[in-house]
Amino acid sequence: MLRLLHTLAAIALTPAVFAVQPPNDAVPATSAVPGMVESRSIVFDYGKYDPYDRTNLYGFNHAPSIIRISGSRLQTAWFSGPFEGSIHQVILGASSEDGGRTWNAAKVLNDAPHLSDFDPSFINAGDRTLLFFSTGRWTRWPPVDYRKSKQEQVGGRSFTIHMRQLPHDTDHWSDAVSIGSEPGWNSRSDGIRLSTGELLLPTHRLEPQPYVASVLISQDNGKTWTRGPEIKTPGMIGAAEPSVAELPDGSLIMALRVNDGRIWFARSRDHGRNWSQPERTKLNAATSSSNVFCTSGGQLVLTYNSSSPERTQLSLRVSKDGGKSWSALLPLVEVKQPLRDEEVFSRQVCYPSVCELENGRLRIVWADIEMSATRQAGIIKSALVRLYPDRSGSERNH
Repeated sequence: MLRLLHTLAAIALTPAVFAVQPPNDAVPATSAVPGMVESRSIVFDYGKYDPYDRTNLYGFNHAPSIIRISGSRLQTAWFSGPFEGSIHQVILGASSEDGGRTWNAAKVLNDAPHLSDFDPSFINAGDRTLLFFSTGRWTRWPPVDYRKSKQEQVGGRSFTIHMRQLPHDTDHWSDAVSIGSEPGWNSRSDGIRLSTGELLLPTHRLEPQPYVASVLISQDNGKTWTRGPEIKTPGMIGAAEPSVAELPDGSLIMALRVNDGRIWFARSRDHGRNWSQPERTKLNAATSSSNVFCTSGGQLVLTYNSSSPERTQLSLRVSKDGGKSWSALLPLVEVKQPLRDEEVFSRQVCYPSVCELENGRLRIVWADIEMSATRQAGIIKSALVRLYPDRSGSERNH
């Protein structure tokens, strides 16, 4: 949702081998590189990228999320259109029955009339998967009804969060319903089912700025939702696009998108009812969406743009102590920043989402973006990552 508000960065063909970059000198490293990339693949590439081509329906694809439903059955979703913010923008999704080695043909999961669909995310609620997304408009053209409040029709306050459900014994998504969140809020990263059985969805407010984060909590498996307190950073650096993971001790950690070149974390010890003041880490990062994910073995995985300020490198770190210290970087993909005389003005690899497979591997998806005046390509890509066993041997054998 916030991708048009940053300094654009870089994308090209994925190199086969990456040099491992040492962590920032000020970042305590718990180990060497925490794993390896076993394979990379394309989830969706429409093949048409000209935003002025009337036949280009799904050339720009961004902000993917991924969830494991059960066994080797996975589901992804992202927003798609001829360019970002088009009123023809929809939510596309693709499923896999083999852990992401192959993907079924993409399908439209939501298309709100006369509005843009943005930022899908998931929660696996046990017997069903919940899909969240927001709808609204960033442009007043075609003209909106001038007799109504412009803020209610255009801009951040026009957006509302909706939900669809997929019972696990079917392949049919329910109709979309509003989850009752007030206008102006958006979700981006997957929510989680807590050890208490409650559902938690990370959200952030789009307007007024600076951005603030919060969570929605459901105690009845998604029927009703209650908003938690606002989570703010100092000044105008914002607290956007939160990602949340539950640690083995039941506490929560939230990663925040800010614009000061670092990763920030907030923590909760009461299942999301209250949060600590966010703290600035020593991890350099681009202004972009990041992802925190706790594996079944208790390792905390941070996937983020380790290149700063550009989104030219997507990397992974692992923490074995709940985010107090981190491993060295495992680069996932890297692209070159455009030169001044290139027609391309932006390349990016960004907006990761992570799920864990039955065998302990991680399936990671992201957006691979290349932008010029007449080519606005967004391709959804994927990697299979194997984490190395920790020193205690607590991680499952691979």
